Amino acid sequence: MGSIINRGTRSEPKWYVKYQESGRQKMVRARVTSKEKARAFLRAAEERVADGLVGVERRGSEKTFAELAAH
Repeated sequence: MGSIINRGTRSEPKWYVKYQESGRQKMVRARVTSKEKARAFLRAAEERVADGLVGVERRGSEKTFAELAAH
């Protein structure tokens, strides 16, 4: 289970999510406007890790670990 952190201010929050990936802890800026959206971002990141996909989805490129290892 990951966590959500506000590294900004109350008036200008900067939401970060922390989660485990490949035995290491990752912290990524969610770039969303609310805590609820940050929770959804965290759930999506954890689902991707559970499905064997590496990292957070970026700009439409989605690769499995096997695809990354082949290169």
